[in-house]
Amino acid sequence: MVVVAFVTAAMVIVMSAFNGIESLVDDLFAHFDAPVVVEHFSKQPFEISDEQYQRMSADERVLKLKRVLEDDVWISYGEANGVVVMKGVEEDYGSVTGMKDLMRSGNFDVSDTVTVSAVPGLGVCGQLKIPLDEQWRKDLLIRVPIKGRKLSRFREQAFSEVTSEIRGVFSANAELDVKYLFVPLYNAQQMMGMRGKVSSLEVFLKPEVDIDEVAKDWNEMWVNDSLQMTTRNQKNALIYKTTQSEKWATFAILFFILFIASFNIVSSLSMLILEKSNDLKIMSSMGASALLIERVFIFQGVLINALGGLVGLLLGLLICWGQKTFGWIKMEGAVVDHYPIEIDGLSVAQIGGTVLFTGTLFCVFMVRWLMRRRSRGQEKDLVGNVAA
Repeated sequence: MVVVAFVTAAMVIVMSAFNGIESLVDDLFAHFDAPVVVEHFSKQPFEISDEQYQRMSADERVLKLKRVLEDDVWISYGEANGVVVMKGVEEDYGSVTGMKDLMRSGNFDVSDTVTVSAVPGLGVCGQLKIPLDEQWRKDLLIRVPIKGRKLSRFREQAFSEVTSEIRGVFSANAELDVKYLFVPLYNAQQMMGMRGKVSSLEVFLKPEVDIDEVAKDWNEMWVNDSLQMTTRNQKNALIYKTTQSEKWATFAILFFILFIASFNIVSSLSMLILEKSNDLKIMSSMGASALLIERVFIFQGVLINALGGLVGLLLGLLICWGQKTFGWIKMEGAVVDHYPIEIDGLSVAQIGGTVLFTGTLFCVFMVRWLMRRRSRGQEKDLVGNVAA
């Protein structure tokens, strides 16, 4: 029972930890990536007409539509420089997406003013040695490649240069922090020479709306306009698939351990059957059938397994609650200060059902096999006594 309890507790803890990682990843990308992104099939910037914009906005499931323009740019701060993705967004983008909650210093200010505002990621600041104390005395120089001008021929004239002021620094995760720089949409369009064009439309939906259903409906609706819809999960498919694969691979390993642990119950029942041989003879002489005796031992095995599983579930839930409440296991230098845990009722029920089903199956088959083996042994003894 103790063995089953510890294996069950381990399954609850590990599954809750993976659920916590999934929830953390989803939460981080939810601030940065829109639920649905509308792009052109060619992946090139395109013009969205007022009619198309109004039709999309009229969908009752849509909360907000935001125009976005992205491209690779070369940036410099003092003597340091690097290549990042410049993302031009509208002024209220920070409040709609939740980017304001990811600010490490300053504000998510991309207001359309005379001076170009810029909000780089934490990783970008690290590469360019940009301070985080909101005392940005130097301007950030943004160089955007001019379409049609080759660097080998035009040299510095192959870029259009714009000086911008840093208004804040955001931090989502290591991959995004080192990649993105936010600027006002109008300034991005001017720098890239693409007035009125966008690289995508980010669609933010109302709560409880099925993202996949919206993407499917819109893909059918806008296929003639050469527009395609990509969900957040599709955009970050590799991360989600990797997490899921690790989760179920670990569950399979723990299930195998549970499978081995079930042999402990069989061993206990084998010893019990041998110990109770005389009692079984008395029960048989009193009229107890072989099926009734089998049921007694099967019930005992199931009871041991069920009690062990129940204790394991309670122990696992208690440890998970403690980690979630008190943060016993810390994560230094990470996005969160302690290891994430997410207790999911469905996962706990699945673990409990798996433990009960596995133990019951083992008990039924093994008890029947042991009892039949015992019966054959008794028959041989009886034949030997008669022959003697």
